[in-house]
Amino acid sequence: MKYIFEKFTTLNLCVLCAISVLMLGCKENSSSSIPTQQIIVGTSSDNPPYEFLENGQIVGLDIDIIKEAGKYLGAEIIIKDMTFDGLLGALSSHRIDVAIAGFSATEERREAVDFSDDYLESKISLVFLKNDNLSILSDFSEKTIGVQSGSIHEIFANKVLKEKLDDITIKSLPKIPDLIQDMKSGRIQGMLIGSLEAKQILSILPNIHTIEVGTESAYAIAFPKGTDLTEKFNRALMDMKKRGIIDQIYAKWAAPESKLTTGQLNFSAMIPYTSMIWDGILVTLKFTLASLLCGLPLGILLALFKISQTRATRIFANVYTSLFRGTPLLVQLGLFYHAIPQLTGYSLTAFEAGVLTFALNSAAYSSEIIRAGIQSIDLGQWEAAQLLGLSRFRTIFGIILPQAVRNILPALVNEMVDLLKESALVSTIGEADLLRQVNKISAEKFLYFEPLIIAAVCYYVMVMIISQSAKLLEKRMKYV
Repeated sequence: MKYIFEKFTTLNLCVLCAISVLMLGCKENSSSSIPTQQIIVGTSSDNPPYEFLENGQIVGLDIDIIKEAGKYLGAEIIIKDMTFDGLLGALSSHRIDVAIAGFSATEERREAVDFSDDYLESKISLVFLKNDNLSILSDFSEKTIGVQSGSIHEIFANKVLKEKLDDITIKSLPKIPDLIQDMKSGRIQGMLIGSLEAKQILSILPNIHTIEVGTESAYAIAFPKGTDLTEKFNRALMDMKKRGIIDQIYAKWAAPESKLTTGQLNFSAMIPYTSMIWDGILVTLKFTLASLLCGLPLGILLALFKISQTRATRIFANVYTSLFRGTPLLVQLGLFYHAIPQLTGYSLTAFEAGVLTFALNSAAYSSEIIRAGIQSIDLGQWEAAQLLGLSRFRTIFGIILPQAVRNILPALVNEMVDLLKESALVSTIGEADLLRQVNKISAEKFLYFEPLIIAAVCYYVMVMIISQSAKLLEKRMKYV
């Protein structure tokens, strides 16, 4: 019996060990399928067929390639939509880990970022509307050609085409849909794009020609300087080339379907995007409200500094106002969003950078309004408060400031309206405000006027709500 018991126990232990090994193996296998790293990939969703919006999602050749590479690395790919000319800056400030948007690895770009091995080659094409006077490259002398800002085509146009053609004008725009619209309206006579993009344009515009004007340009993935991701992605791209995956992805996107809506205005096409527009409105209002709540108290403080009896505080407030009123808001936004992470190592989100910039800028303007309101109050009010023995703090916040606010309320409302409209600038740093959302719709549906008209109506309604609310408040304050 003892012998049987020992054998049974040994058998149980063996079975338990085998089960444990199998469970560990399953655990290892299951954990290997779970992404061990998140990689934030920046792109610009206005460059079909490489990256563009479809039903609210960013899709395209580049997106398929980067996601396939992510599978090879066992990493989760997070796509972040940005403007094309802001991608390399976002890499340098480490806001994103990778950038893919039809980049060519030029020497100038290599000084700022690292590049992977080439994953695709494309020739440079000149696209133009059918015209009896335009058929070959030499016909474009003294004409205007459009290029995308920051692209290899812009470099090619300025370095090569200007030597070949007489008095040619190069016009740079941030997005390819903008170039298409300018070409249709006659502002430019042609546009430089890659051969694959040219096929996309051919599918959406029936009355165009295209000619090849440049040698092949190779596309690569961009990385911050010194990152180990470069070598990892090189291995992934090599494996994808060997297995023919890149060729399959290219074939998938080489024959795009037409997306252009022609003819009269088509507002019914905007109905599926109601939620996107509403989300953009909420983001715009959130920016405006947060900036106002942060900027107004700072504006009051600066106004008090300007009427202070201390010379140092007066100098500080005046210099502050001079700096923020004397430089463009867009420059300030770029400095806070890109420069602060590089100088301090602290990475501000787009929302934080936007609110900080707008609040500081608004404070400079509102401080002058509030200062003027305070100084408009009769000196007798100050003297009466002194006779009553009130402190300066109680005099300002209990007597002077309430009267000043009543006088300057229309000017403060005007500053709030300006803040609401200026919030559209956050679209330049990738925040999905109202303007950014309608730009996405424009890029996806190739609609130009309808999204902009919708945006204009939304801004107008918001401004009217603020203005009418202020008028009601002003009437009530007359009786206070």
